[in-house]
Formats: sequence, structure tokens, C-alpha cells
Amino acid sequence: AEDALRGTMIDDPALLAAGAAVDRAVDPQNDLHASAGYRRRVAKVLVERVIREAAREATNDAAGDPP
Repeated sequence: AEDALRGTMIDDPALLAAGAAVDRAVDPQNDLHASAGYRRRVAKVLVERVIREAAREATNDAAGDPP
């Protein structure tokens, strides 16, 4: 995900690329609580959310806005 974002603006296409990178990188296992496919989707969504929030916070910090 980091490589997909390096040198880019944090926008929807960049977030999708980061999510796709996570999807390719993780190899979750099925178990009693969740399938591997579900775990892979959750990992992708969480990475996209975290990056979006970090970018929002960085933009606010740069503008001098409170968190």
C-alpha cells in the first residue's frame, strides 16, 4: 500500500490502488468466525479508511485547524 501511494496525491484512485495492494498482499485464513474473503475485504476497507483519515488530519494540521 505504501508503494502504491508514494509520490501521489491522496485521492480516490490512490486509495483504490492502496486497497488493491493490500488485497494482493494479505493471505488470511478461514476460521469459525470469518472467511478468508471477508477478512481480505475488511483489510482493504480499513487501509483505505485509515489513509483517508490520516490525509484529512495532515491537511487540517497543515492548515492550522484543530483535529
